[in-house]
Amino acid sequence: MSNGHSLARRVVLLLAAAVAVVVVVYTSVVVRAPEPSQAPAWQDPQTGMEFVLVREGTYQMGTPPHEPDREAQEVPHSVRLSRPFYLGRYEVTQAEWTRVMGQNPSFFNECARC
Repeated sequence: MSNGHSLARRVVLLLAAAVAVVVVVYTSVVVRAPEPSQAPAWQDPQTGMEFVLVREGTYQMGTPPHEPDREAQEVPHSVRLSRPFYLGRYEVTQAEWTRVMGQNPSFFNECARC
């Protein structure tokens, strides 16, 4: 193959890859929360997932020493959040994960409600 054909082939492959990236980016599910100051909770219209607002402030994390099954790293301590954020109200199911991420890497992936 001559250099001209090789260059043309590279350009075509590069364009095809660029189109594939654009298609993936624009067809994937995008979860966008409202500004944290607007709503104490919200539900994403595409996924149906529910989120609650965790406000900025200082919180206590950890467990008291007498807590059953307490692990050594669970020492009570203060944590300061400098800005609010949204946290999922419930654990993410495998179906939700797949809908947002496009794949399910779980070994136990037969249970969509899990």
